[in-house]
Amino acid sequence: MPSNPAPVANGFAPWNASPGRSNSGGLKSTTTNPSAIARRAAGIFFPQRLGLHLTPHGYSPSVIGKIVHSGARNPSFQEAAETLKDLADVAINSRQVTRIAHEVDRQLVAERDHQVEQFQAHQLAPQGATRPALAVVQVDGGRLQLRGEGDGPGAHDAAWREDKVSMLATAAVQTFTSDPEPDLPEGFRDRKYVEALVRGMGGVGPLSDSDPPAEDPPGAGSTAAEQDGQSRALHAPELWVRTYVASTCAGDAFGPMVAAEAERRHFRAATHRVFVGDGAAWIWSFKGRTSPASQRSWTSSTS
Repeated sequence: MPSNPAPVANGFAPWNASPGRSNSGGLKSTTTNPSAIARRAAGIFFPQRLGLHLTPHGYSPSVIGKIVHSGARNPSFQEAAETLKDLADVAINSRQVTRIAHEVDRQLVAERDHQVEQFQAHQLAPQGATRPALAVVQVDGGRLQLRGEGDGPGAHDAAWREDKVSMLATAAVQTFTSDPEPDLPEGFRDRKYVEALVRGMGGVGPLSDSDPPAEDPPGAGSTAAEQDGQSRALHAPELWVRTYVASTCAGDAFGPMVAAEAERRHFRAATHRVFVGDGAAWIWSFKGRTSPASQRSWTSSTS
């Protein structure tokens, strides 16, 4: 039994139905009574959110993919929101499209940069044990218009910049007992078509100002470019799995991105490897330094 029992209370506090302070004659407590009212919730909690794989934005991953795709393909986020409403029946405002697109962009950039760091540190492990029969790496550059950064909404200081795109694909291997196309393709027999190809690769003007314009043969049903494409399609291997890497960075920075993706795709173990590119110097300079295998083990081709 304790030697110092608790003192007897001074008396019962009178009951009163109206809210107010206690009228007890005892000493007041020095402890602050916490508020009995819970703070306002930040949002409605949906118990099945985790089971349905809903993101913090309240959309499923498939809808998030549509939002990002629409934001990338349309000229503005406002048009992206309108497209989502018209074609996907997704009601969303342009500001939310902007936030989601930028958030996913930051995530993808962080994942890409981390993959490059792992590759350069020789710590990137290939995903999957399947050995590709044919690995194809195709690299090309293009042009796109970008607005100035940090100037707020709207198109400010718009200028053309070069983008760099690489397609990495696995394909089936086709074997032939003889040359499947021994003759010169029809497209390369057309002087006008070949001249356009050469100008595009070399960045030069017409080969000769005095050259007469080439004429299509009478009764030709398709252009030389179409014939050339049809001829290639007859013998082109079937592509299986394709992934893409794209950026507006310099060639020295783009090369490791492509090499890291090739390493992740297990292209080093492929039975056959093909590297395809045009005559741009930046393509072949980084190809020799960053291919996931030695340069001699890749069959080079120009497109």
